[in-house]
Amino acid sequence: MITKSKAWEELKFYHKNVHMMTQDMIDLQTRGYANGQLFAVSNNIEESIADVILRMNLIREENCK
Repeated sequence: MITKSKAWEELKFYHKNVHMMTQDMIDLQTRGYANGQLFAVSNNIEESIADVILRMNLIREENCK
């Protein structure tokens, strides 16, 4: 079952992180934080998006055998 796999739990974790960090990015921009801080957050968002895609691919591989 798809929703019982380790990859699914990891997908949910990284997906939630993407949303939380996106909100953080908006908040930081609104407060006028420096570009260096914004770049750090945006890099973390990119890494979490890559983790989401990786987990989606793992789930597909596990369930399309």
